Amino acid sequence: MNFNPQTNARFVKKLLCGASLGALATMIAGQALAQAPATEEVTVTATGTSIKGIAPVGTNLITVDAADIKATGAITTEEILGQIPQLANTFNTQTVSPTAINIGGVRPSIRYNPAQNILGLSSTLVLLDGHNLVGVSGLATTPDAGLIPTIVLQRVDVIPDGASSIYGANAIAGVINFVTRETYQGFQANISAGVADGYSAFNAGMMVGTDWGTGGVYGAFEHKENTYLMARDRSYTKMDLTGIGGRDSRGTSCDLANISVPGAQPNNYALTSNQVGFAPGSLKAAASGPFGALNATTNAGSLNRCDTNSYASLFPREEQNSFFGQFHQRIMPGVEFSTKFLWSTRLDSAINPELSATNVAIDNTNPYFQSINGETTQNVSFAFGPFWGSQSVTDYNNVQEFQITPKLTVDLPFGDWQAIATFNYGRSNTTGFNRSVNTALLAQSMRRSVVAGTLSPALVASPSLAGNAVDPYNLTAGNPLLIDNILNTGSYGKAIQHQIQWGGQANGTLFSLPGGDVKAALGGQWAFEDYVANWNTNWPIGTVAGPAAPGAQMAIARPHRITNTGFAEINVPIVGKDNELPFVHALTFNVSGRIDSYSDFGNTENYKIGISYEPFEALTIRATNGTSYDAPSLADTAAPDTRFTYTAQRTAANTNVPPGTSAADALRPSISTPGGNPQLGPETGRTWSIGGDFHPTTELGVDLSGLTVSITAFHTKFEHQQGLILNNPGLLFSGAYNQYYILNPTLAQVQARYPTNFNAAGNATVATTGFPGPDLASAFNTPGVNQPYILYDLRRNNLGEALIEGLDIALNYTTDIEDFGSLSGGFSGTFTTTNTNTPAPGLAAINLVQYSFPLSAMTAFVAATVGPVTGRVTVNYSPGFNVSPVLNQALSLYGQKRIEAFHPVNLFVSYDLSGLAPWLADSEASVAMNNVGDDSPPIYLS
Repeated sequence: MNFNPQTNARFVKKLLCGASLGALATMIAGQALAQAPATEEVTVTATGTSIKGIAPVGTNLITVDAADIKATGAITTEEILGQIPQLANTFNTQTVSPTAINIGGVRPSIRYNPAQNILGLSSTLVLLDGHNLVGVSGLATTPDAGLIPTIVLQRVDVIPDGASSIYGANAIAGVINFVTRETYQGFQANISAGVADGYSAFNAGMMVGTDWGTGGVYGAFEHKENTYLMARDRSYTKMDLTGIGGRDSRGTSCDLANISVPGAQPNNYALTSNQVGFAPGSLKAAASGPFGALNATTNAGSLNRCDTNSYASLFPREEQNSFFGQFHQRIMPGVEFSTKFLWSTRLDSAINPELSATNVAIDNTNPYFQSINGETTQNVSFAFGPFWGSQSVTDYNNVQEFQITPKLTVDLPFGDWQAIATFNYGRSNTTGFNRSVNTALLAQSMRRSVVAGTLSPALVASPSLAGNAVDPYNLTAGNPLLIDNILNTGSYGKAIQHQIQWGGQANGTLFSLPGGDVKAALGGQWAFEDYVANWNTNWPIGTVAGPAAPGAQMAIARPHRITNTGFAEINVPIVGKDNELPFVHALTFNVSGRIDSYSDFGNTENYKIGISYEPFEALTIRATNGTSYDAPSLADTAAPDTRFTYTAQRTAANTNVPPGTSAADALRPSISTPGGNPQLGPETGRTWSIGGDFHPTTELGVDLSGLTVSITAFHTKFEHQQGLILNNPGLLFSGAYNQYYILNPTLAQVQARYPTNFNAAGNATVATTGFPGPDLASAFNTPGVNQPYILYDLRRNNLGEALIEGLDIALNYTTDIEDFGSLSGGFSGTFTTTNTNTPAPGLAAINLVQYSFPLSAMTAFVAATVGPVTGRVTVNYSPGFNVSPVLNQALSLYGQKRIEAFHPVNLFVSYDLSGLAPWLADSEASVAMNNVGDDSPPIYLS
């Protein structure tokens, strides 16, 4: 099984490999409050509406409040999100903050839609107190939910339904709103420590505040850190699964090199030493073989192998510090000023396998070259560990975020109307570094070649500075500075993002009906956002200007946009307590609409209709219908990874060509254009839901006042999905993707992919990789070089559609038992009945429900409080699912038809210390154990 510590290429691997830390124990202690915190005002603006004092109408609002957070033992926002089944990519997993320089941060996703996790946008909007958070990451503009401190949270609201009519962009799937305390008086401190096999974590937080009647202030600090968890400490990360019928995925670029010699089979050799002498015959004496190729099914063979997973961290080392503050003051009767701010910084470091090189060509132009059987060229695979002195390298990612949201609220002189003016400013700074091999410099150091139309210098074998040749059989020979230059290289990304929003709105009662007050809200907003990114590849470490080495590339992006918004909402209670009818206890109708005008791609208009009907007090039937959209991310329209990539004449036929391609054309060069797309348009979505909530009191003489039951049917359709074309010949050349490739392209057609990325001289201002000369034209006018046969458009594009339907179910019951205490239990889950993805118009829909996707996600708990002791047992359940016969080799190679379920059991026990001493009032100690059975994720024979 391959484990990639930088990316989770498949949802399956993230779910099944990242889900368990083994047995994790946590201790939490709290210190008493000086006074009980003030009660939060009930007439606040709820999540899902712009009107103050009402609940969202028709919407299935999922709330995790402070009591729920405490009861689960969650101490980070990632752990809170991991308890909500509707959040497909965080539920029942240990979410990892990526250290990659591209798309980093904690990006929760409502529902499972694979297209939503590969680009810079997100269809799930993350808010802080109803306001947008600034984006973070190198290739994304989405917020990082992991930067929010948990100590200040009042609750977390989730609306798994379209919400663009209220909140604007990026809300097709729904909204997650982190709601913080409005006021706090007293002092609180939390300390926790966690341990697992090969892993430990520490968290500490404190909060202090005061309230003086007309105003108040509080501040909070939270620190969290954890150690590396090495993959070798979890048996399920091993790469050789042949013992259980799987594949041997161990690498062949190891400390002991492997050599492939052109010619008849068998032609592979495994070295027995990584310090081969230079005397004639030394290489042949150190080479065992020849061996045949690796087995096509099991990947087994006699070559040198190394389990590179064992050198890598499964979870990165992390350290995060966060400050949060709130201030509010009544300036005069009817006028109040308030503000909240967040400052957070996080440093992640991941250990990755040693740097290596695979099938690098060497020939007799290299003075270190040695022949085994008279050949003049070889392909060598090796690792740099013997030179580096380590089998691992470390990558880093650092995020800093600042957010401040001052607000002025003024009571207007008519009725209960209020005017609210808001300013929202955010800034983030994301930097990341991933060490890599400078493959261009390595290739030039292994053999002479033509670079940019010129033959590279003659190679010299010398340990002095004059040495410019690499000895792959003994890396310690030759010039050590040369190897340093090859290895002291990496990909460096930096992105600074700004968000500025000025908004104003008024809300209040328009008039009264027998059913209640008709309330409305209307307002507008001006918003500015930018994305300032540098993307350096093959970049020498410590170099700030360049390029300074072969293959070094620098890309810069400076896009920005301005958005003007107008919105309105009206809430009409047709039937209420004063005019209720038989079987019509209450009936409420709500309509909201919003227009957003973008400076870069135009206007969007969205609406939402909500209806709430109560046939009697204990039952609410609700429904919604609306439209939403996801704006294209600035990191996708003007992406710094934009580039032209050239693949030279092949020695083996290109399989990604149309049917009927001649053998000669299949060998010709190709050009691809990955990167941003200035013409990228918004995704659009249509959503509806219908459901009910049953919250009885006493029915048929039975007290059911502690019971709540909720069920919701949902429908979410994504249109014009932003994504990447599938690199699958059967789909690419099916007719639906005709616009995304060109046969026998001209230079003008290649340039037209990025028409604005050329200077006055006609040279590309973005990266160009692999071309035979210094510019794009070299692919067409270099003597002896065939012109390219095919151009692939690998930019972000608006492609197909997705449809997700299913049921959300929740049941909770709490009761007090005389002479015992209290007992509670609950169940919540989401059940997918339809999940289809159409890669492009005209193609058949892919049914994700049938294969490669869990149909449901569930959690259940039982809790009891007896005296000072509270205990809770929680089971999170991710069901098994079938393996796709088309997309997965687990079935085609090994006959594995199904991935089994994963259902860890978590335990939380707390003890109220208040009765032990007066100074321990309102304090408690607790222990949380996650995955008490130390269950390993099920095996996936990838």
